[in-house]
This record gives sequence, structure tokens and C-alpha cells, in this order.
Amino acid sequence: MKSTKQGWKLDPQDVALSGSSQTSGRRKQATKAGRVTSVTGMVLELQHRPTGICVSGTISIGHYSRKEMKRLRRNLCCELFAQLEVKVAKHLRVPGR
Repeated sequence: MKSTKQGWKLDPQDVALSGSSQTSGRRKQATKAGRVTSVTGMVLELQHRPTGICVSGTISIGHYSRKEMKRLRRNLCCELFAQLEVKVAKHLRVPGR
């Protein structure tokens, strides 16, 4: 937890990330059939270690390239971190939150 003039911020070092991914489908040859031919999805969970508060989110199952999956995962992590920050601030009764 950091307190600055701009306001309270959640310390990323106090947050644990866990997740699981789902993949189905078969690739014939990596050079002939890309990753888009398989079906993938993901569930991510962020936990604030000191308080034990968790938030989770999912990337729905679909046909994603590796680049798209990385982008979706990064966006979901940012959204979940913001949600976790709000929940922890409420739990700790941080003024101005």
C-alpha cells in the first residue's frame, strides 16, 4: 500500500496472480495451421495477500491468435487490478476512497 499526495495506491508486490487456461482442438502442423484453428479461453484471479481479498475474471472461449490472447489477458489483468484496488481500499477504510 502506498500513500502519496495523489491518493492511495495498491502495491503490485502485494498481489498474487493465478490462472488457468483452456485449449481444445488440434493443430496439424505449426506451419500449415495457425493457433487460430484451436479454441482457447482463460480464467484469471488476483489476490491481495495481506487481506486475502480476491477478484476473478474470464476470457470467453474463442478462436484467438497468440497476440490477441496476450492483449486480452493484459486488459483483463488491468481491469481486475482496478477492481481489487477498490475492494481493498473499502476493506481497509482508506480515506477518500
